[in-house]
Amino acid sequence: MNNESNREKYIKKLKIIIPHWIEHNNEHISDHGKWLKDAEKFELKEVGSELRKAVALLKQANEHIKLANKKLNKNV
Repeated sequence: MNNESNREKYIKKLKIIIPHWIEHNNEHISDHGKWLKDAEKFELKEVGSELRKAVALLKQANEHIKLANKKLNKNV
């Protein structure tokens, strides 16, 4: 019984925190995009290149978090 209640508590926490992670990452993606544009404007090509890669990885991570959220809501 105790094990099941811990599982349920964990699931409830995930259902709250995962949407927060998605929104938080979206904010970072937006902020990094602004910095990326400025880096390009100031001809910091290598910096811009790395920021572009970082934004792509954040987007990819967010897609995995969204998939985890769908699976959590589908299977629970």
